[in-house]
Amino acid sequence: MQRRTFLLAGAALAVAAVAGVSGCSTNEAGTDNPVDRLTLAEGTEPASLSPLAAMYGLADKFYEGLYTIWGEGKLQWALADADAVANSDNTRWEVRLAGGRRFSSGAEVTPADVVATYRAIIDPAVGSPLAGHFTMLRSVTAHDWKIAFELSEPYAGFDTLLTVGIAPADLISQPVDSSPLVHTPVGSGPYQLADWRAGESLVLEPNPHYRQKLPIPHLIIAFVPDQNAVLQRAAAGSIQGAQVAPALAATFDRRGWEVWRNASADVRAVTFPRNHPGLKDPRVRRALNQAVNRDAILKGVQHGYGQVAYTPFTAAQGEVFDPDARFGYDTAGAQALLDEAGWPRGADGNRVNAQGQSLGFRLMYFADDIGRRDMAVAVAGDLAAIGVPVEVVAVPHAQVGARIPDDALLFAGGDMPYHPDQHISPLLDGRGATFDPADPYRNPSGYANPRIDELLQVGRVSSGEQRTQAYREIQQRYLDDPALLCLVAIDHVYLAAGLNQWLDVQHITEPHEHGAAWGPWRSIQSWLRK
Repeated sequence: MQRRTFLLAGAALAVAAVAGVSGCSTNEAGTDNPVDRLTLAEGTEPASLSPLAAMYGLADKFYEGLYTIWGEGKLQWALADADAVANSDNTRWEVRLAGGRRFSSGAEVTPADVVATYRAIIDPAVGSPLAGHFTMLRSVTAHDWKIAFELSEPYAGFDTLLTVGIAPADLISQPVDSSPLVHTPVGSGPYQLADWRAGESLVLEPNPHYRQKLPIPHLIIAFVPDQNAVLQRAAAGSIQGAQVAPALAATFDRRGWEVWRNASADVRAVTFPRNHPGLKDPRVRRALNQAVNRDAILKGVQHGYGQVAYTPFTAAQGEVFDPDARFGYDTAGAQALLDEAGWPRGADGNRVNAQGQSLGFRLMYFADDIGRRDMAVAVAGDLAAIGVPVEVVAVPHAQVGARIPDDALLFAGGDMPYHPDQHISPLLDGRGATFDPADPYRNPSGYANPRIDELLQVGRVSSGEQRTQAYREIQQRYLDDPALLCLVAIDHVYLAAGLNQWLDVQHITEPHEHGAAWGPWRSIQSWLRK
């Protein structure tokens, strides 16, 4: 087995970590004994622990941003010691850095480190995947302990992007894929990396320079890709937590364990193939939205874990979310719309136009995702009832992007939900209507609506009531011209042992990202012993 070892404090920690991963811990789930070690299952091993590789993920255990996400998607100070302040047109933002914070190396976090991190993000030579979120960022400078961000255009939600983990200036400017930070994180977060056993686990120990003592000093992330294996290890006591599919959570009943659910902006939706002539007609897209029984999908596939979704907006967007923007479940109305749009039933009962073209299409799902498969099958059944045949096909991840123009996809959105623009524009902005093979998931349906584009711009540059009204109008207009067939905003479901021993375990509104970095353990450094 390949093995990478870093920062190992001593042989005693290594032995303890192995015991935690293998299930030899002396603390069993459900007991009231104090624990100093926690083992969590993670379905996918990270390719990188660099803060420039992903906005959210396991790297958050090692790094802090200027701000962090807390509670219902709100910003909380982390390395900053005050809210970000914008000028009158939101083209300049200032953040004051807190003093006295130290990296795990012992060096102080300085404004130069913040400047270097954000300059690296927008430097093409670094190749950060985060660069696409910062296209408006023109320059970053420091004046004493204040950081100034100059933007090329007004952007009212820029502060919600300031959650990127800050790394030392002398380590951050290298290409992101070859940086030493890929395997050796150096941050000011609560933990540092003690050991990385490739294909097996990450072992975390306290950052000795973190500003508070950690309630769980030893954290082990065990890589367990198979969900049935997760349940077996949970039952055996060798793990104390994991994100699981809703159906599996319903089958697990052990003393000391609980099912933990976090609301999310993780929307499941069906894209419309842009090259299908029939799906260009808003009447057809409305008909498909009316024909699907979302409540049945929420109950049957998600076991009630989530909320039905009619538009890409979710309650995670706060006051801009319009709960009245919804499609009725109306199969008769859907069939009338298809007749009106020139798609009557043919001899076999399926919808065809005057040229004999079928309204049917293929619906892809990621081959390893059972939940999306079951949703796709449910959608196909509902659309078959109105004469629209849908072929459900399993497709490997690597092949999906190239097929998006021709085939529908059971899609998941919500990577960046904490400002409406970051959540909605990638799906609706007409500037992304032309298919880009390098970014196939941007505006996957090839959607373009001039009035919605105008309203997106209003939301992008404004705040307060003006922003709220713009986004609420988008949702109402979307009902007449939908870009997607939205189904549900899922809750992320976790099994967790021993939470009854702790106070201040936080429910947090999550993005699409989930797993050991989220759930009840997102706030682990702030837990308090009962």
